[in-house]
Order: sequence, then C-alpha cells, then structure tokens
Amino acid sequence: MSFRIAKKLLPIAASAAAFVGLAHAGAIYKYQNTSPTSVNTAGTIERLAFIYDEADQQLTFGSTFSANNGALPDAGWFVLSPGDNPRGNATELAIFYLDFVGRDVYTYAYDGVNGFNSYQNQDAHINTFNDVLSVNNDPERGLIVSFNSLDISSVNNFMGGEWTGAAFGDDIGVWAHFTAVDEFSVSGDQIALFDAGVQSFFDTTSAQPTRVPEPAGLAMLGLVGIGGAVAMRRRKAK
Repeated sequence: MSFRIAKKLLPIAASAAAFVGLAHAGAIYKYQNTSPTSVNTAGTIERLAFIYDEADQQLTFGSTFSANNGALPDAGWFVLSPGDNPRGNATELAIFYLDFVGRDVYTYAYDGVNGFNSYQNQDAHINTFNDVLSVNNDPERGLIVSFNSLDISSVNNFMGGEWTGAAFGDDIGVWAHFTAVDEFSVSGDQIALFDAGVQSFFDTTSAQPTRVPEPAGLAMLGLVGIGGAVAMRRRKAK
C-alpha cells in the first residue's frame, strides 16, 4: 500500500481503532533508562523514557540532558519498534522529528535508512502535532524535553500489513538521536529542511518495558513541577 493511498484510508482506520479501543482495556507500558549508554556530542543524555497507552494509543516521551562541552540539543528524532532494532525497518515504523525551538512534533513513515532524511518524501508525511513539546531548563536537573499523552492513533493506523507505527508492548526497540541542528525550516505543516549537526544518540533492541496500573503521564517520569521554561521560538518559513 502506498503512503498516498494510506492517507485516504486514515479516517476509516482511525474510527475503527477508536471502536476497538472502547471494546477492551489495553495495558500501559513504560520504558525508562536512567543511564543510557550513548554518544553524547550534542549534550549528555541523562534520562530517556517512553510510555505507551495501548487502549487509547497515547504516547508520552521525556528526556533530560546536561551540557557536554557547552553543547545542548535543540532538535531530535526517534523511531520505536515492538522489539526489533528500528534501524533498517522500512515500511513498518514511524519517525518522530522533535523541534525543541518551535515545540512541534512531525511524524513521517521511516524509510529504514540509518539517517534523518525520511521527511524528504512528502507522501510519507503522517501528521504534525503543533506546540506539544515542553522544553524546560532546570538549574539542577538540566534541559528537560517532553510531551505528554500524545494521541498517535493517526501514526499507528497510517498503513496496513506489518505497519506498527510507534506502538510497543512487552518489548521495545529504540533508535533516538538528538542534535544541535545546523539548519531547520518548515513549509506549511511539513519539514522543508532538516540538516543535523553534532549528535547524541542512544539505541536499544528488545528491551523490556514495565506494565503500569495507572494512566500514563509526566508525573510517572518525574518531570512535573519543573520551572524555568526555555523561551525558544523559531520563525517558520512560509
């Protein structure tokens, strides 16, 4: 199924998914790594967490960074899988681009390449979530970036077949990069140019999330009550 045809079927798939969600109670899964082994050129990744609410198809993300040689990220991307290494899995997974400055999240079908150019295929664009990122700079805990309970039903239902989008359960694979971006611009609701600079990244395969009994949220990540919001805005290209 092509990306363009999948877009036309998206409203039907989303409605069906909503009905299925009402018919059963799904589990909530949390993956958290408080000492990720990674490359930290664009700032040290101190913490990385994802929570997935299976029934409501909601994703929560949070990460904290400390400066490394004065560098901190201002953008990033990640791909999640239900266990396998996300890298190389084309036509199955979604890639999330995070703009720390504009506070927006852009989702595309991941092309399977070990790189960040999936956005260049306009037909692969799934959805743009505007102003959903929280970006806070805490003097003690560092730079904290997160989004809370993001409805990713449009992501998970973008295509059929082996497509899983960003859903995960008892296993998770993570491919996460954060960058002090060299150049970034958008056109409408899509990325026009994303030129990553120095990067920090973390990968894991077949990690085991924990099931949690309560609704997911930032409180579970320990990211609530952080002051000092970073007022970073970038004027978007038209």
